[in-house]
Amino acid sequence: VDKKLANADFVARAPEDVIAEQRERRTEWAQMRDRLRAAVGRIG
Repeated sequence: VDKKLANADFVARAPEDVIAEQRERRTEWAQMRDRLRAAVGRIG
């Protein structure tokens, strides 16, 4: 997801709704990553 959004050609050519979906997806993955890190911190 980050690679797509970092690709200026993709961002320039993709419809705005696709870009918005990818940004939302990136946010969701970041939140999941943070929750997993917190869980691992509590375990270990």
